[in-house]
Amino acid sequence: MNPIPLPFFLPTLLLLLALLAYLFRFMDRLTPGLSGLAAGGLGLWLMSDPPIEGVARLFGTPIRVDFQAEMVRFDLVFRLIPSSLPILGTILIFTSIALLLTAASSQGRHFPWIALLLSAGYCLLLLLADAPIQPTLLAPLALAVLTALGIFALQAGQLGDTVGPLRTLMPPLLAFPFFVLASWHLDSLAINPQDAEAGLAAATFLALGVLLLLAPAPLHSAGLAVAESAPPVAFALLTLLYQFVVLTLIFRIVTL
Repeated sequence: MNPIPLPFFLPTLLLLLALLAYLFRFMDRLTPGLSGLAAGGLGLWLMSDPPIEGVARLFGTPIRVDFQAEMVRFDLVFRLIPSSLPILGTILIFTSIALLLTAASSQGRHFPWIALLLSAGYCLLLLLADAPIQPTLLAPLALAVLTALGIFALQAGQLGDTVGPLRTLMPPLLAFPFFVLASWHLDSLAINPQDAEAGLAAATFLALGVLLLLAPAPLHSAGLAVAESAPPVAFALLTLLYQFVVLTLIFRIVTL
């Protein structure tokens, strides 16, 4: 059997877990508990220093996973960056802890499958290695999409006030134009490396975009508004995943 590329295996498995969690969402304690154990086991497996072709057991069947293979879809290249392996594992551990806490204190029937779906999305974002433009510069748009999905978990299936959760979309949406401008100046810099103004402009726009992603005052007030009404575990998980991935992207931007 040919080994399965990790960029295909990991998100697909999480999506299958999310589908099962959605189908069995009415089992308030069993579904998040089993989902949390599955996510935690997957996270520990990723962080256990796997070989080039790791072996995972799915329902007792050994599956070979190639950690160096890449996957190409729609001109997007997904590949594991070695430094991302512990980050992927940490994301799954965060998700596992949140789901296990949900088994003890319900955060809404829709939270388990949304949490797994978000984990798959953040893992795909970190596995994105190449694109028509720099993958790091596409990050704000991806973060906006994932934040929009998280709004459903913050609402906990209720038709309450959505102003607070919707305000969490502001930082990535406001940051995206600055990243686009930075990408344009970086392309200009690649054509003419002696253009100091293009380099300065790119650095300035990147700094402004990163600053907005960090949601300083007054953008931080959206988090305070959400925390007052959202389920605490759901709010904590979404905040941790967002901030953790943003810090990772900042590190990549600095090295870029």
